[in-house]
Amino acid sequence: MLIRSGFDGSRGWTIHEAKDGRIRSGSLLSDTETSALRIGSEFFFGNRDWSTIATRIDHAGQVDVELDADPTLPSRQKYTRPCHKIIFTMRSGTQEVHFFDVEMGVLIKNIADGRTILYGDYREVQGMLWPFLMTYRLPAQSQTLKITGFEINPTLSPEDFSPPQSLIDREIENARLRSRLDSPDMRARLQLFTTPGRWQPGTVKTDPNAEPRPMSFDRIKRSGALNKGYGLQALFQIVTPRTQGQGNRIRPLDDMRPKLSAFPRSFNRLSPDQRRQLEELQDLLNTLGPMMVEMKMLDP
Repeated sequence: MLIRSGFDGSRGWTIHEAKDGRIRSGSLLSDTETSALRIGSEFFFGNRDWSTIATRIDHAGQVDVELDADPTLPSRQKYTRPCHKIIFTMRSGTQEVHFFDVEMGVLIKNIADGRTILYGDYREVQGMLWPFLMTYRLPAQSQTLKITGFEINPTLSPEDFSPPQSLIDREIENARLRSRLDSPDMRARLQLFTTPGRWQPGTVKTDPNAEPRPMSFDRIKRSGALNKGYGLQALFQIVTPRTQGQGNRIRPLDDMRPKLSAFPRSFNRLSPDQRRQLEELQDLLNTLGPMMVEMKMLDP
């Protein structure tokens, strides 16, 4: 797998390529992600004029920074390096903290936007020191990258910095989907799934202690409701009134969400118009479901 990132002066992007060159996944980066990409590249690949983005730069003294050994090797012994602690107050009001090795002068650690990056295994390449080991730490995960080599001043074209057309096309399509979902009429049609409730597809009873949440897109898929043809019956079970319990204890299964109450209780008694309405809902979920998760209209 090859990870390729770029910045064309206004947009950052990243893609994951298979060995045969096919793009397996990728995206245009948010403003925050683009800023992080630009900051990282400028630390190593150019001179940065900090006055354009920082209102204050403070030397907070010398501290010992604890670092991990190469996590891909059997030995996981930690070690420390004396570093200069530099605090940058950005024009946005946020702060970034950078730690520079006292002896080597290289960047060892960076803390910004809730994530930490550790740089290590510096080696000389054409007279300059470059980090061959980078560890990204977020609150819930950690990722280590081992760099196999650096190319200094290779021949590049403007197209090498521009995002692939497929990413631009995808962003245009995503903007179109977001626009559809921002429509009041569309939101009204999808409230069968987006209204918070205590029942989820695939379960036989309501959890009275659960926090009301939108339906889970994954649970809708696993119920079979998105499959063409036979999936309509599963979708029918989700969007029409159901009950739970027995005898005098019968009560609605999903009483917090609106339902298609005018539909018959039996799937086989649906009129052609009612069946067409279910098919339209199924098409909407298949087309808009992933974006609804991204926009937090549905649970994952």
